[in-house]
Amino acid sequence: MFVWFSKLLRQVAFLAGDRCGVAAVEMAVVLPVLLLLFSGLVEVARAYEQAGAVEKGLRAGTLYLARASDPASAAAQTVASDLVRSGRLGGGSPYLAPGWENNASVLDITLDSFTLGDETVPVVRIAAEVPFVPLLSSLAASFGFDSYTIRLSHEQAYVGT
Repeated sequence: MFVWFSKLLRQVAFLAGDRCGVAAVEMAVVLPVLLLLFSGLVEVARAYEQAGAVEKGLRAGTLYLARASDPASAAAQTVASDLVRSGRLGGGSPYLAPGWENNASVLDITLDSFTLGDETVPVVRIAAEVPFVPLLSSLAASFGFDSYTIRLSHEQAYVGT
């Protein structure tokens, strides 16, 4: 991989055939690149994991409202909000995704309708914007990933109780 680097080391070496330490120097050059690559992969995996947790919460909250007797009531929407953020009734921490702790997170519950042929079907839609929380915030900031926001939504036809 670094043939040119090995040749340079051989030319600089005091003895023409001396290759002592060449592998250590190559490892010292390659190791930072490998660490950056690995940490980037870890952050991408973390983003997918957080997005999956937000989607799971959205699905639970939307299904709850789709089966509630009055999805427009404040009590039903509070329960749905708790389900979306924490995955359980009563809410509070720990949250499903760490970005919910941030004040910049947004949860929007919309009751709408969808026209299917001649029939109008009521639909419940929940949309969320949750800031991504990286493991290595200084590394993520240096690459511009500190302001990444997870934006997801989920829709479910209202079926009532």
